Amino acid sequence: MRMGYAKQVFPKQGLRYPKIDEKPPFQTFSEIQKRIARGSLTKAEEAELWECLFFSSDELVAVLEHVRATSRRPFIYPMILTAAHTGARRSELMRMEVQDIDLETEMMTIREKKRVKGTRSSRRVPLSAPLKQVLTDWLPQVTGRYVFQAEETELTNDEAIHDIRSTLANSPWKHVRGWHVFRHSFISNCASCGIDQRIIDDWVGHQNDAMRKRYRHRLQEMYPAVARSKEIF
Repeated sequence: MRMGYAKQVFPKQGLRYPKIDEKPPFQTFSEIQKRIARGSLTKAEEAELWECLFFSSDELVAVLEHVRATSRRPFIYPMILTAAHTGARRSELMRMEVQDIDLETEMMTIREKKRVKGTRSSRRVPLSAPLKQVLTDWLPQVTGRYVFQAEETELTNDEAIHDIRSTLANSPWKHVRGWHVFRHSFISNCASCGIDQRIIDDWVGHQNDAMRKRYRHRLQEMYPAVARSKEIF
């Protein structure tokens, strides 16, 4: 109405909308394989399961080793490792500048767009030892403004998506369709390690309660009381 395209408010009073199903919790590669192996799932249901994929710490080591050995462009491995060790989104990785990485303090600044509407915000994430080593080797090779770029030109969304899919195409992880799996993996593994929810939120930025619920079940692995309750009941 403000733009002049509608003459009156949409008459929604009394309408009943169909219910939607909440998204399943995040699951490991082996958990999804087992569910699919049981049969009875449609292709759409299988695809929905793969959208819930996260890599356990052991699985992540294998995936990253595959990426390191097979990636065709030099920035791909450092970029995917950064996603896996910080929970950064694809768009955040593409905007990351050389000045955002401080190897001395072992901290990384991630430029945000989602957390505060209309405001350029940022968050800081500590560098893991493996990530610090890879970035120490990679940054001297960067000649442009951005940390991850293709031949001195800014990386596009299509290129970033194509790079991850082509890198994993001939691997057991060919079902991975995008960068979000590494964000999910970082969050879920942090939860499995018992890291405080508030710290996870500080590291990964904007999250809603529905998203937190999808990986919160990983916390159960950390509490002896939960295991004990299974024995009692």
